[in-house]
Amino acid sequence: GQLEREAETLGAASSFPDWIQISGASAHKLRGVDLRLARGAMTCFRGGVGSGKSTLLRDILAPAVRRALSEGSSECDLPGGGRIAGVQGIEQLHQLDASPIARSERSVPATYLGFWGGCRAVLASLPEARVRGYAASRFSFNRAEGRCGLCQGMGTLRTRLELLPDVEGPCSRRAGSRFQSEIVEVRYRGHSVADILQSSASEAAELFAAFPKIVRSLRAMEQVGLGYLPIGRGLASLSGGERQRLKLAAELQRLGGGSKLYIWDEPTAGLHHSDVGVLLDIMERMVSEGHTLWV
Repeated sequence: GQLEREAETLGAASSFPDWIQISGASAHKLRGVDLRLARGAMTCFRGGVGSGKSTLLRDILAPAVRRALSEGSSECDLPGGGRIAGVQGIEQLHQLDASPIARSERSVPATYLGFWGGCRAVLASLPEARVRGYAASRFSFNRAEGRCGLCQGMGTLRTRLELLPDVEGPCSRRAGSRFQSEIVEVRYRGHSVADILQSSASEAAELFAAFPKIVRSLRAMEQVGLGYLPIGRGLASLSGGERQRLKLAAELQRLGGGSKLYIWDEPTAGLHHSDVGVLLDIMERMVSEGHTLWV
């Protein structure tokens, strides 16, 4: 009952075709919950710990919407009983939370957002790189052609200690640059490939200002308050809030047309008030473009 009273819909529609209707949702503490959630609006679920917010969104609604989309239907049964209707018009479902996003310890913002290939292409097009016969693969820290052989392109070396946590430090051979010495000699506007990876998103946006595709990803990082983040920083070292905002930056790159449903789990946790304001502006933009947000 508390959850039903505190579900607050902003910008709600006025007719049934613009609503997603949930009836009889049941799981854990929730018993027979009935709700109407507006499409093309942001709905905020508020309540104390244990009130059922995550149960409703993650365990009941998300699986049901995903099933309806896979079946091409506007309605389907809910897990645990009940039914959801009115899913027509929703094209995709995306869940954004603070869960880890790194597929490997080599993943960095530049590879996650997909613009590192463009940066490598720029370096490979430089006269010095062409004279030396360097292809774009030479500027990848995941390929043996150009990465440092000692740290294998990680930039750090891990020392294992008995009875104590492992200790990491910069690679002694290349001073943490990740690459072989001759690769670092190639410079774009005075910056080597190692310098570029160590630069923040805002600095990289200025450096690659002549390349719109690269800048688009970097500006998306700035929009979600990650302009300070080095584009070569390991994703495993990011905080939960930084991971969630990086996921949001990836979504901003491909908002486009259509109507998508986004489910967010505590997106403002750990954020400064100014960052919360930035996030709310982005949410308003997403709603104005026809997307639906459950937060």
